[in-house]
Amino acid sequence: KVYANDPQTILELKEEIRRAINEISPQLFQNVIENFVKRMNVCKQSLGGHLSDIV
Repeated sequence: KVYANDPQTILELKEEIRRAINEISPQLFQNVIENFVKRMNVCKQSLGGHLSDIV
């Protein structure tokens, strides 16, 4: 997405990255955090074992 407008300089690329970050919704951030916590709990419960069912 950040390359869609073909940034020509580092400054343009940074601006495209900022724009893309600003488009991320608070709900998406919340979903990511919740999913991360769930995965960490599964990892903890498996005592470091293989987690193929959550990949």
